[in-house]
Amino acid sequence: MEQPDRSDGFLRVMRDGTIRMTNPVSGLGSWFIPARASRPITNAPGRPQQAVDRREVEMRCEFCEANNLRTPPEKERLVAAGDGFRLVEGVGAPALGESRAAFRRVANLFEVVPYDYWVANHGYRISERDGARMRAYLSDSAGKAHVDALLAAKLAREGRPEEDLARLPVEERALLTEGLFGGSHDLVITGRHFAEGSAAGAAPLGAGDLSQAEHAAYVGFAIRAIEDLHVQNPNVRYVMTFQNWLHAGGASFDHLHKQLVGFDGWGVILEREARLARSRPGIYNEAIIDQASGHGLVLAENDHAVLLVDIGHRHPTLGIYSRSATMRPWEQSEEEVRGMSDLIHAAHRARGSEVPSNEDWFYAPRDCDAPIPWRVLVRWRINNPSGFEGGTDLYIHPVSPFAMRDWVRDRLRRLAAGEGLRGFRLLEDGRCARSPLRAGQAS
Repeated sequence: MEQPDRSDGFLRVMRDGTIRMTNPVSGLGSWFIPARASRPITNAPGRPQQAVDRREVEMRCEFCEANNLRTPPEKERLVAAGDGFRLVEGVGAPALGESRAAFRRVANLFEVVPYDYWVANHGYRISERDGARMRAYLSDSAGKAHVDALLAAKLAREGRPEEDLARLPVEERALLTEGLFGGSHDLVITGRHFAEGSAAGAAPLGAGDLSQAEHAAYVGFAIRAIEDLHVQNPNVRYVMTFQNWLHAGGASFDHLHKQLVGFDGWGVILEREARLARSRPGIYNEAIIDQASGHGLVLAENDHAVLLVDIGHRHPTLGIYSRSATMRPWEQSEEEVRGMSDLIHAAHRARGSEVPSNEDWFYAPRDCDAPIPWRVLVRWRINNPSGFEGGTDLYIHPVSPFAMRDWVRDRLRRLAAGEGLRGFRLLEDGRCARSPLRAGQAS
């Protein structure tokens, strides 16, 4: 039976090997029950691979390169340039094929918090910059045709016939159109659908399949979008940032993308955390990092972040915590962001792209003074919560935190040796220096 180095109120090993875990910040509980450990951790493909005609590769879903006109007009894109990437803003409809986007940023056609919510409840209308971009896009016949097609598709989803588009009141049409350019729910989409060198070219590109440089650009591009959503809509108090991977992880398409949802509050989780962090400023160090280190659950670190097995979640979870004194990602230095990116990438690479997952970002909202560090949780969707979980709010995991630690550590060791994966120090004993997080402290 696996034994931790010590037991505390957050992790307890029972006599039969059951492990009871409580998240120190959220209070959510999870259990590992040995008799129910039937789901292996594996990188084996979860579904049959199919041959792909390379002429069709970039037409597989709505987010693919050949289907750029099925998403709203681009706000901006990153294009490979030498050893890096260059930013291209406001690409018009006729110019979409003039460069190949490594990453694209577009509005979500079906927003969580829609544009008219901001208009009705905050008196908001499209910003001057986005309004100018909208007018320039619509001045071109191809751009106008693109927008008309998107509005017709949106109406069709609502059960309204296409001819309703011609009869839309001027104000309703204006709101729908402005939402495509100035809404506060964006997508950051990778250019490629498939991983390079995948069997028959059929494996979708996951976050771990990106190179470390590509992943850093992907993370940096998302951070740029978070800051921009705040700037363009002053009513946005927090931008919820997440990545659903594969259909079983909640994704509409098996095409790698992040979602950024502007919200006029902090959300229940961060409101609770802010109260806790104010009353116990050292809780992230003492109750998360130090307790994980005491149980030997810290996997890797670099000068700017720590990677560990994070306990007390609905699904087995890896946590990446920023060591920066700066609490918001867009205010951190390029080196600090790269340190986070390298460990997020390592977590995805170790897990493998065949396993569905969620990636969730947490950080201090821009109008919050509580010392909340930027952290990213990578949740493995290898268990399916059901009746027991719904009735108890206790979640049964098919893998223990110690088995998860050993498996990921072995994968990271192999990746570092065989593929030269860099950007972190592997912690073979599962321990790191005490209280390494500095969120909210003077630099």
